[in-house]
Amino acid sequence: MGALVGVVLMLLGCCNRPGVAPITSPPASASPTARPSLTSSPSPTATQTPLPTATPSPTLTSTPPIPTSTPIPAPAQFEAAGCRFRLPPAETVECGFLIVPRDRSRPTGPTIRLHVAVVKSHSQRPATDPVLYLEGGPGGHALDGLVWNIEHLQGVLADRDFIVFDQRGVGHSEPLLDCPEVAELFFETLDQNLSREERVARQLEAQLACRDRLLDEGVDLTAYNSAASAADVNDLRLALGYDEWNVYGVSYGARLALTVMRDFPSGVRSAILDSTLPLQVDSEAERAANTGRVLDQLFGGCAADAECKVAFPNLEATFYQLIEQLDARAIPVQMRHPLTGEQVNGLINGDDMIVILVNLLYDAHVIPWLPTLIADTNQGDYSLLSEYLGRLLAGNDFLSEGMGNSVHCGEEVRFSSLESAASAAGVHPRLREYLLPNAQIVFALCEAWGAKEADPIENKAVVSNIPTLVLAGEYDPITPPAWGLAAAETLTQVYYLTFPAVGHGALTTDPCARAVVDVFLDNPNAAPRPDCLANLATLDFITR
Repeated sequence: MGALVGVVLMLLGCCNRPGVAPITSPPASASPTARPSLTSSPSPTATQTPLPTATPSPTLTSTPPIPTSTPIPAPAQFEAAGCRFRLPPAETVECGFLIVPRDRSRPTGPTIRLHVAVVKSHSQRPATDPVLYLEGGPGGHALDGLVWNIEHLQGVLADRDFIVFDQRGVGHSEPLLDCPEVAELFFETLDQNLSREERVARQLEAQLACRDRLLDEGVDLTAYNSAASAADVNDLRLALGYDEWNVYGVSYGARLALTVMRDFPSGVRSAILDSTLPLQVDSEAERAANTGRVLDQLFGGCAADAECKVAFPNLEATFYQLIEQLDARAIPVQMRHPLTGEQVNGLINGDDMIVILVNLLYDAHVIPWLPTLIADTNQGDYSLLSEYLGRLLAGNDFLSEGMGNSVHCGEEVRFSSLESAASAAGVHPRLREYLLPNAQIVFALCEAWGAKEADPIENKAVVSNIPTLVLAGEYDPITPPAWGLAAAETLTQVYYLTFPAVGHGALTTDPCARAVVDVFLDNPNAAPRPDCLANLATLDFITR
């Protein structure tokens, strides 16, 4: 078995691919013109209905500067500091550290330092209800991705500050719960064709080596969970002097946003949930259905596209034929690391190919090329595969896996079982041999990791009347549109939108989604209806 499946816990085990530079089409070919496609619905009936009438939040006319030192209700505090990450050009950014208790039941005990950035609005008189960004993962590095994501946030910055921070245990926050042991195993075995049994054993060995090192360093693995992070969010709001703000969360970040809405509703003016992970879903048991759904979406989308259907009349059969061929004989592929430029050799087998395809479905810029990638690879042309595969190598650099394990084990695996995951995988016999070993890794790891077992409330739907915009991508491989609808069902002031041409993360992918967000932020109590909603199209596949 090739080594690429070794990143399953980093790229698929949680809910969000780390924020790396956007994947684009191959340099030799121009990207297709982006044509925003969108269906909308505040409910599963797919009809457009405005939000209930309510008094709009007041527009405020000034924004406080980031404080040099701010007393917060004990025991948290804020200290201004230099920015530790690559700054986006042409933006004014102020940074600091929020210092919070590691365990709020011990307010005088050890502390955690969260690195925070405030990207200042372009307005001379910005509103004082900024937008707070919550990264996914769990464990994704928010601040390191800012330099690439800022171009998609110009509508927000026109009127508001944009606040980003690395959650506890993540990125430039302290302590850092990275797992270099896992990354080292990944690159060490990239060109090895491991058996499934050996992959499971070596993955567990590397993960537990990370656990043991973190424990030796004095890290409390039980201190990293969504409830603690939601309290951090509220402390940050108080530290920066805002009465309320708008919370934007993507993937796991949407789950964290829901937790903030539940635990600290008074500080939230509005919420934007993008590619949502609701608290109540069994993400492990539903992984098989989500994987099967998105592959069917790809095959069906090609069949519904006239040119794609002619060029690739049997795309599904071609894909599974390719999987069988790669299981029989792994192929060597050269790839280039996008950050270091280093040339890397790897072996790709059937399981690896499924991992690759599912991860590429995250990105709407890549989805139009996937039928061509499948057909080319099946015919022995690995150039497109190599091009995109190299861009997945940087995932290790943008995820603090130790933090992710604590959250995922304590809040997702806690309410699932290997039996339910195995049973669900059995419904998809063509995928079962790939899915089952991944589930075995996750449950064996979580049994030994030592995460805090979440309270049952962390498995219950969040009920809220906070104005909320829910965004979903039709091709999202990990947080399907049905999950966005599930979150919306218990939100009384909600507007739901599905983007047919989008994978994971609509706001940073689709210009119409950004227009929707801009309109929503202006008045969260009314249904956003920008002009782009009237001219929508489906995804165009590239057939060359």
